[in-house]
Amino acid sequence: MRMKELAYMGLGFLLIGANLNAGELLLGAAGKSNYQIVIPDKSSSKKIALSIEKAAKLCQKAFKENGMTIPVVTEAKLIPEKPGIYLGKTKFALKNGVDFAKMKGWTYTFKVVGKNLIIAGNDQMDPIPYEKRMRKDLLLRGINLYATLKGATEFLYKYAGVRFLRPGKFGIAFMPTPIIFIPDDLNMTRRPNGKAIETPRSHDIYFTATAREPSPLIFTHYGHYHCTALTSKSHGKSNPEYFILAGGKRDVKGRHHCFSNKNLRELIYKKILNDCDLGYEIIEVGQNDGFRPCECKKCYELYGVHPTRKPLDSLLDYQRDPAWGEKLWIMHRDMALRLKKDRPNKKLLLSAYAVAQNPPTTFNKFPDNVIIQVMHPSKELMEKWHKLDVPGGFCGYTYTWGTYHAVGLTPLRSDWYIKNLLKVLEENNIQYTQDGGKPYTYGIEGINIYAFNRKVNDPKGKSVDELNREYIQAAYREAAGPMRIFHRKMHYRLNFMYEAMIYGYSKNRDPMLVFSTIYSPGFINELDAQLKKAEKIVKDPSAEKRLSAVRLEFDYLKHITDTIYLYYAYQVQKDERSLKLAVDAVERRNKWLKTLMKKGTGIPRRDLPALRQSLRTMLSNGRYMNIEPFNWNIAKMRATGNLKKSVTAKSLMVKKINTIPTINSKLWKNVKIHKLGQNRGVKDKLAEKTTFQVAYDKNNLYIRFEAGLRKEDMKYHSRGRDAEIWLQECINICLAVGGDKSQYYYLNFEPIADSYTDANHGFITDFLHPKFGWNDNAWNGDWTYDNILQKDKNRWLAMVTLPFKIFNTKTPLKGDIWYGNFGRVHYYDNKNKRELAVWEDKLNISRTPSEGYFGEMVFE
Repeated sequence: MRMKELAYMGLGFLLIGANLNAGELLLGAAGKSNYQIVIPDKSSSKKIALSIEKAAKLCQKAFKENGMTIPVVTEAKLIPEKPGIYLGKTKFALKNGVDFAKMKGWTYTFKVVGKNLIIAGNDQMDPIPYEKRMRKDLLLRGINLYATLKGATEFLYKYAGVRFLRPGKFGIAFMPTPIIFIPDDLNMTRRPNGKAIETPRSHDIYFTATAREPSPLIFTHYGHYHCTALTSKSHGKSNPEYFILAGGKRDVKGRHHCFSNKNLRELIYKKILNDCDLGYEIIEVGQNDGFRPCECKKCYELYGVHPTRKPLDSLLDYQRDPAWGEKLWIMHRDMALRLKKDRPNKKLLLSAYAVAQNPPTTFNKFPDNVIIQVMHPSKELMEKWHKLDVPGGFCGYTYTWGTYHAVGLTPLRSDWYIKNLLKVLEENNIQYTQDGGKPYTYGIEGINIYAFNRKVNDPKGKSVDELNREYIQAAYREAAGPMRIFHRKMHYRLNFMYEAMIYGYSKNRDPMLVFSTIYSPGFINELDAQLKKAEKIVKDPSAEKRLSAVRLEFDYLKHITDTIYLYYAYQVQKDERSLKLAVDAVERRNKWLKTLMKKGTGIPRRDLPALRQSLRTMLSNGRYMNIEPFNWNIAKMRATGNLKKSVTAKSLMVKKINTIPTINSKLWKNVKIHKLGQNRGVKDKLAEKTTFQVAYDKNNLYIRFEAGLRKEDMKYHSRGRDAEIWLQECINICLAVGGDKSQYYYLNFEPIADSYTDANHGFITDFLHPKFGWNDNAWNGDWTYDNILQKDKNRWLAMVTLPFKIFNTKTPLKGDIWYGNFGRVHYYDNKNKRELAVWEDKLNISRTPSEGYFGEMVFE
């Protein structure tokens, strides 16, 4: 009869500590253990000593959860008659052949010696002294190697039924394991699979247990290295020539550089050498986020690789031209070749990202001191890279979870996605990984995080399906049945998430479309029913807490979908009853979130990481839901009685003219005048009147404004191009020239020369780009505006001239339709008060990936 069967029968003659069956060493059974946990008398540092104490207490708790009391003692005070589980660099481990000198990284050893077990790892303090990591503009925290603790967590996972599910007090599950036994010939030394470029910044055991090997000898700034060598603060005044030429001026405020400048390239290379000399073995190098190329002639000619577009043709196409990526590859390869001579044992980790995402075409081999970091590793992209000779191998930047994604704090990935990502990593031998955007949703998404981390730790171990079953049983215990259905249904629906995100964001920039595609009302009700079943039958206190995290995240999701569908109902049936349902849904969600986020409500932030976000972040679901109806000011709407009514969008006729006008041209007498009214939700009468007129000829669009403005308020200072808007008197113009309200041009000017803003909105369709959903001020159109301040009439006259070519469009034909909106920000009462006026409904929000508020502009 097998030992496990004997233990379950509770036979009294079971001898604790005896090797009853060939090949097995019993550590405990039937609520008893004859073992002791032995830790070193001294460690090389206090922090390492604390990590070993953590390992000892965790082992002790695992035995106690199964009714076995086991003491923790130092080696000097061990109990001679008891066998021991020896943790760390004990004398016993050294005496019995554990060679710590040969260990590298997070290597750990399991070794049975007689009836004793050794669990020992390469415990080392950060190899780079902490003070050397300190920078004036950058702080890289140290990384200590707690390999014994890592080994202990792996031992407990494999042999004692311990499951590391999530951070926090209720994150570790101890599955009933009445017998704890190991092979009596256990002797293995292992280094965790897959080196992690990023490092957990937490002392929570969860991160040690689940993380791949953190690498202290890799300098990382998420691939954006150039800004660590120089910034506008460090070199903006002294060396403006280091920064890009944009619109005829050096943009020293940004983070983008003129790479044709030899001194700049040398500055970056010297920074690489300095980081190598600090002790780093690998330096992660790549361009700054939101890359903008320099428009100077030397950069155009750099390395003989020429962009096919010019800035004035299409700025966006110019910025995305593959030539810029090629120039970056050549520059970084040249640095790697120099480094091979100057620091032979050091390596560069080059980021294949954004404009440099695709492999170079002017050469086909990298030096062996280069590792290529592939963003979004996929089968198709890796096939492209394998056509080149990359002897240093590859790293994967997975962007697996997190707020970098367009659906914010709600579930993102299915098990199908996790399986495919793991397959790509394994098939392409990607040993280094970096996860962009850490997950906040350990409730619903926890099952995927668990499977991904365990599988990367042990690629040859359990399958994703097996790990999913393991997670559900450990996390929910008695409620595993309904939660298995919950996760199965969620995974099946999330299989469509990638396509929904591409279609809803990159193509339509409508976040509500993503939610309505994935989370239909019937589907949400099915999930809610399973969750309620689970809540009724769960008994285990820790499982109940984990279930409460799922409930919280699910309710957060449900409030979003309820609001969307009731708003859609109002769009279909625009009556008072439908409007009330939509308004109530928005108000209900806001109140729920505000109550949830209040301090002292009993919701532990540590145990529910999603709640570490700000209320503003939670209300806008990251930064992607600051749109109608979620941004409705319900209190103001109710207070003013100005609930949004069913109205038809405004329309105007764009007058065709044959002569170039000025502000005071007589031809404006024949162009219809349109008024600006209150911004939606505002009941108060406007302090000043504002009107506008629109006309066009074969080359330009002309917009003339006439605005009331008291002479005592006519004091302004010029703030240059792309200054922060809303801070002075200004007029706002939004034009969607292509018939797509989610892609438009944003122009803003003030009653003084050289004080204006221009940007495009929605043209960056990569939702991982830092400017996704925001106005991109890199667009600089060649347009003009003129002002006349008539103090005697308390009036401001202005005219804007907009060439059609700056919008990449031809002269509109008769009957063509653009979408447009016009607004004004007015300061009055000694500039202590501000009012907003608008033509159509509401001034557009500049930081949201969605359709703007527009009326129709029909060309005559």
